[in-house]
Amino acid sequence: MVLQLDLSGNWLCGLDNDGDGTYTAEGITAIFDALRVNGERRASRRRSCVTKLSLARSRLEEEGTKAICEALKQNKTLKELDLSGQRTIGGEAGAKHVSDMLGVNGGLTVTNLLGNIHLAESAKMLAEVAKQKGISLCGIQRDQTTADFSSQGLNPPDVILLASDLSQAVVTGALTVTNLLRNLLDEASAKMLAEVAKQKGISLCGIQRDQTTADFSNQYLEPQDAILLASDLSQAVVTGALTSVDLSRNHITDGGRDMTGIKELAAALGVNGGLTVTNLLRNHLDEESAKMLAEVAKQKGISLCGIRRDQTTADFSSQGLNPPDVILLASDLSQAVVTGALTVTNLLGNKLDAETAKMLAEVAKQKGISLCGIRRDQTTADFSFKGLKPPDAILLASDLSQAVVTGALTEVLAS
Repeated sequence: MVLQLDLSGNWLCGLDNDGDGTYTAEGITAIFDALRVNGERRASRRRSCVTKLSLARSRLEEEGTKAICEALKQNKTLKELDLSGQRTIGGEAGAKHVSDMLGVNGGLTVTNLLGNIHLAESAKMLAEVAKQKGISLCGIQRDQTTADFSSQGLNPPDVILLASDLSQAVVTGALTVTNLLRNLLDEASAKMLAEVAKQKGISLCGIQRDQTTADFSNQYLEPQDAILLASDLSQAVVTGALTSVDLSRNHITDGGRDMTGIKELAAALGVNGGLTVTNLLRNHLDEESAKMLAEVAKQKGISLCGIRRDQTTADFSSQGLNPPDVILLASDLSQAVVTGALTVTNLLGNKLDAETAKMLAEVAKQKGISLCGIRRDQTTADFSFKGLKPPDAILLASDLSQAVVTGALTEVLAS
């Protein structure tokens, strides 16, 4: 029988969550002395022992961690130990005690140290020992197929621990899906995860292998998240069934300051063989990155604006779209395979300039598409009091100049 002991979230060493109180390791030492004696007696009698222990978020500090590690060095019955959470083990000094213990312990297969490590050197030290012993550092069970680490405040040293787990077949051989979005990664740590994931065929963004659509819109994703998404989209084994992904309204360019993730996504779209629809609007692209995406999309026949191939109308009005977004839209409108069924769009009320409005008008005239929401059988159109600006007038002029678009129109109100 497996015995579990959950002591997480307590103040066993006297300090509360704010660090207030009087520190003492006396209590935690007594507990582990009792567990050690009890475990030895039960093991000798072949009776059940504590095999799973959680001390997560318990502010053990270095002294308490040292006491625990000393007690566990000769322990062979405990299989799982959770020490996750900020300030649980006492920083880098505590990490050294844990590393020394893992090096000689003969029972542990799963530990969780996420949230404790702040220096890469400490994380690398733990990872080296874990790889030698076949131990998880992130709480992943050996038969686990999915693991959600999203929005947990994980930092680059945590990624070193995760990369250790993901690289070991004995630890994560069953794992196919993880989710590491919305953490505190940097470019280097995101690329480290992507490299390991590609070797193992693992999703980093929570995408199931049989999933056909994925909606990541408006999730505050940042450039490092785009790198993880690019890893997923570049792997047929991970996203081979995926035909549509929505990445609109995120922060994957950090407000236009960082195009690293967009470049990774463009490269991934270039090798992806299943996607027909993506949506990358409202991500503060620059002109260069928009053109790069458009070039790839035209080669692959992919929508960049969320337009399905059988869609006949699309309303983009008053969405704050800017000139780089128009480059994506022009790419879509220019491709018969993407928008061959489309006859009506509405792009009024956006943040266009004259140049981008003319770009849209040129494509629309070639394809016979309305840019102002006018249906082909419509006889009247009221655009009064809409706050329309000069670029909107260019779009309206495009519609009015096309008989195929506005041939039935007899009255237009634009006061």
